Amino acid sequence: MLVCIGEILADMIGEEKNGITTYERKAGGAPFNVACALKRFGRDVKFVGSVGDDLIGQFLIRFAGDFGMDTAYIHKNAERNTTLAFVELNEEGERSFCFYRKNTADYLMPSVGDGLLMSADIVCIGSLMLSDADCVEYALDVIERAHALGKTVAFDVNYRTDIYRDKESAVKTYKRILQAADIVKFSEDEVETFTEDYV
Repeated sequence: MLVCIGEILADMIGEEKNGITTYERKAGGAPFNVACALKRFGRDVKFVGSVGDDLIGQFLIRFAGDFGMDTAYIHKNAERNTTLAFVELNEEGERSFCFYRKNTADYLMPSVGDGLLMSADIVCIGSLMLSDADCVEYALDVIERAHALGKTVAFDVNYRTDIYRDKESAVKTYKRILQAADIVKFSEDEVETFTEDYV
């Protein structure tokens, strides 16, 4: 089994036609997308994350359930909203992101028990939560406990400059996770940003 931990959010995909931009709501968040892909391929997967008790959060939990995923580990926070990511494509097809993520639910991640980690073959860690110091320690704790149980840890870099406005501190934070992970997924740009010490 695989356990995916991190952000679950609504991607608002923009499309302009006749001078009017419309947005289509889709379930998103890199680790949640990984969980959905694994489920589509018939793998046993659990997703751990947080949403607000709002229309978007209800949509995401409903989407996960309809997809056949166990929603028991998706925490619903009544005091915070769900993160939104507005996405637009330029003429070259490259994506631009704008996140609405101030004090949203994904800053308060649900606890991950050793029982869940023990049942996993691989633990996949998402990255948006690393913009918060407490969540960095949360991620490192999960990784340490997973390793103590003999589990493999994967990390999806998924670096977003709109989330981490200070590149220097972002690189420093990310490297703490990179050094602890067993498997790392990079884009070409992320390789240049985070591995200059090694290449």
